[in-house]
Amino acid sequence: MVEQLQRSGAVSFYGVPSTWDIFPTASPVFPFLQTLAYAQTSSYDPKRHFPRLFQDTPLLESLAFSDIAPAPSFPPSWKTITTLNMSYCRITAMGLVDLLRFTEKLEKLTTHRLQFPNEDQDDPPLHETPIVRPALLSHLTQLHVMFSWPPTYEDSDEASADEKVLQSALPHIRCPNLTTICISAPSRRDLDIEAVRTCILSSDNPSSILSIVFAELGDKALAEPIINLLSKLPRLEFISIGVKEDRHVDYNLVVDALRWPQHHETLEGVGLCPGLRSMKLSRCRVDSTSLHDMIMSRTAQSGLRHVVLEDMMFTDKPLDPFVDHLE
Repeated sequence: MVEQLQRSGAVSFYGVPSTWDIFPTASPVFPFLQTLAYAQTSSYDPKRHFPRLFQDTPLLESLAFSDIAPAPSFPPSWKTITTLNMSYCRITAMGLVDLLRFTEKLEKLTTHRLQFPNEDQDDPPLHETPIVRPALLSHLTQLHVMFSWPPTYEDSDEASADEKVLQSALPHIRCPNLTTICISAPSRRDLDIEAVRTCILSSDNPSSILSIVFAELGDKALAEPIINLLSKLPRLEFISIGVKEDRHVDYNLVVDALRWPQHHETLEGVGLCPGLRSMKLSRCRVDSTSLHDMIMSRTAQSGLRHVVLEDMMFTDKPLDPFVDHLE
């Protein structure tokens, strides 16, 4: 099997039971491997790390792993990967920052529901070792942060150990050339979005961000954190706001905030997304008049040229033919 893998440019292992020990202890060279994906089953074993078999991959560019802890020491080939996707991985905030500091060539980063290591869940440290050195990702252009916490986390007033991994790590990640960001399924508390906002502002170049997507939203309490974040992105050209598929959520506050002020003929003094050109709203519950006024004010006085509305719910009966058509 190993000899066949050594000739491959892309290798994927999915659903590998944690009890299987199918890999040899040796670390052969994989001279052609550019894409590697490895996913265990949900039966997490805290002692099982990323397989040593794939330590020597000199051409590796894209790496994805799920339901497993990263290797205690990072393989040298990870130093040059450009795409990293981590899902359901057990890692501390400091461990994540250390990993990102090592993978400094990243251009695309996706994190999905990172979790605090199981072996420490029953007695997590009261104070984690402070993160002293941030991770500088000067090549990163795309960041996708998927939170997706279970409903039980929403009932607590305090963030769980799992939630604190990203909330603690994001403020120590610097990505000064980021152009696209996606925030998916944040908690109804504003801590998740606030952590992303701190990451952006700490990078000292919020003007680099041209596109932002809010996906899988579930609570109208997130409207103000969304507006607060948008207000820090002066060159934003595209916004997408999408609610979870099983509901409609009131985001009329965001629609009102995006309305172009009547007395600003120039960009000077316009606080929210003056360069917006394209917008998508999905499963939002809004007032049709507010939506109509926002769209018309933007298309008439600013650069908005493309609007997509998907499965919207109006709080009033749309009277204007234009809004009837949009519905």
